[in-house]
Amino acid sequence: MDEAVRHRDLAPPRRHPEASITWLGPAASNPALAYRVSGDPAHLAEAERWIGAATGFPHWGRAHMPDHDLDAGWLLHHLALTHHWLGDALSDETRTLLRYKLMVQGRRLYDFAVATEGRWWSSSYWQNHNWICYAGLATAGYVLGREEWTERAKDNLGRVLDLLPEDGSHAEGVVYWRYGVPWLAIHLDLLQECEGLDWWGRGRFMENTFRFRLHQSAPGFAEQTGHGDCHDRLSGHSAALYHRLAAAYGIGEAQWLAGLVGRELLGREAADSGVRPGILPEAYLEYLWYDPSVAARPPAASDTHAHFPDLGLVTARTSWADDATFVSFKASPGGGHKAWETAAKHRAELGWDTLNTGHHHPDSGSFVLLSQGAFLAVDEGYSNRKRAAHHNLLLVDGQGFADEDRYHVYEGIPHEHQARMRDVLAGGGWAHGTAEIGAMYDPRLGVRRLDRTLA
Repeated sequence: MDEAVRHRDLAPPRRHPEASITWLGPAASNPALAYRVSGDPAHLAEAERWIGAATGFPHWGRAHMPDHDLDAGWLLHHLALTHHWLGDALSDETRTLLRYKLMVQGRRLYDFAVATEGRWWSSSYWQNHNWICYAGLATAGYVLGREEWTERAKDNLGRVLDLLPEDGSHAEGVVYWRYGVPWLAIHLDLLQECEGLDWWGRGRFMENTFRFRLHQSAPGFAEQTGHGDCHDRLSGHSAALYHRLAAAYGIGEAQWLAGLVGRELLGREAADSGVRPGILPEAYLEYLWYDPSVAARPPAASDTHAHFPDLGLVTARTSWADDATFVSFKASPGGGHKAWETAAKHRAELGWDTLNTGHHHPDSGSFVLLSQGAFLAVDEGYSNRKRAAHHNLLLVDGQGFADEDRYHVYEGIPHEHQARMRDVLAGGGWAHGTAEIGAMYDPRLGVRRLDRTLA
């Protein structure tokens, strides 16, 4: 209920802001759900205020790709839910305008997805823009009865689930994991409720991805390792997603971490996180996804080491205590092994560019190290021009990886330019791995082999 009333003293914008308007969606959907639960007309009035703001803009999105990207995906989802939850409680004028606006914006997003098939988010199966835009399109499609929208979104979701790595790892890093993966869960729930299809068991990514997130937690759980594009080390938790994964697969550790976040970590992360529109707007999902029948349990004292082969990631910690020593070491092709190989096949057979790894760093062979509550070896965070020199890696004649110093450092590079992790041991008190990274350097440097071993 707190989130449903948070914006009551804020006047809706009359002109489209320069920045993202994703927050306008949950500003309407949270009070809409609160009205369904409580019947309080003040919640209905609040939802209608924000519906009016969003429907008053001729386009959704201004700073980047109006009508065709994240703003449109977010608002389609939240305002379609709002329409569904409020129904006849809305005034005739508001309901008619909202339905018309959803139809216009959904058609724009759908047409863009069809026209750009094989490039950008329309076919970027490992990327958060794909997951968010199609989930938004699906929500609007189910509410409005637009089967061509829901069928295209469903086809994409099936491909995504089949192509994501079975070990649950995510090359975009923890920040974009918490930003993007909840939308896969949203779409799975839509599919189950609207079509009776249970795809929670399709592939193994969703079943195993909480373990990836758990083992990327810094000691104390307030922060995370920072591999990949991370605005900050706090932007890593989604209590709502933890609850849903706990409910879907009976993961007691996910239920436990959701409780810890809610009790101790939510306030700081909500205030300091760089993720937009923030983590508080997920309140509607926390309410819908919590299953009290799943017993919470903390991580086992023996489960301190992990290996995620697709991303070439090895992690270890001395314990789950706040003052533990922790290391995370990685080496893989851009996007991970499965994405790298599958995208090469798509290029050869379809002429499609399906791998967008702009959030994956040139960091193979690098590590993050923490001890006694301090970060001792760090990843760089978020950048637009990524370089190996920004990580704890070796330079050759002052040069890092080939084709770096740009946003998407893996775009268009030869297939053989890939790193891998071998000789992995992660358990029994030991963590060991050797990163083979020689192929990542410019061949003109004469690097025949460069291995880096961490034990």
